[in-house]
Amino acid sequence: MCSSDLGHSDSAPDWKGEFKLKEASKMRLASDVETKEIDWLWNGWLARGHLHLLAGEPGVCKTTLAMNYAAIVTNGGEWPDGTKCDRPQRVLFWSNEDDFPSFIVPRLEAAGAKKENFGEITNIVLSNETEPFNPSLHMHIIEESIDQASCDIGLFILDSIADVVEGDSHKNSDVRRSLKALTRLAQRHNIAVLGIVHLNKANS
Repeated sequence: MCSSDLGHSDSAPDWKGEFKLKEASKMRLASDVETKEIDWLWNGWLARGHLHLLAGEPGVCKTTLAMNYAAIVTNGGEWPDGTKCDRPQRVLFWSNEDDFPSFIVPRLEAAGAKKENFGEITNIVLSNETEPFNPSLHMHIIEESIDQASCDIGLFILDSIADVVEGDSHKNSDVRRSLKALTRLAQRHNIAVLGIVHLNKANS
């Protein structure tokens, strides 16, 4: 099985075949994987295909900062460090925190966003019935919509990320399970996902 010989590449056995996993489980070796460079939306800060968290106490302008990032993506503008966003892309947004016409759109305008490239997810239609979008239940529907639309989305912002969790947001297992659909969406469609976290609220 797994012996000390594993440390010597010339004599290492084919332990993948010997390492007994459950019938439904699979394993891959690092030697079988081709490395892949990170596709940066903002170099060193926001990576396409990955989930990021913007955390802080209320009043420190997390949403305002996120709207500034969104404006840069919609325009293909310049990031705070002076680097350039490689191209204009669309931004998806969902919030259970701030009113869209009163708070979000004015922040976008102040940041100089190209507003036609910014869309808020509001409702979904299930069995001919319209209901509010619930990120803990309906993420697969957003993924299907992206598949069908074939639009160039660079950033998906959720405020707050705690609303994605179905179950107890204090339980690690519930959080991991709930975020799986969101991370899959990010990876499949090469979208940077930015979740806003409110640290001193009850869901933190």
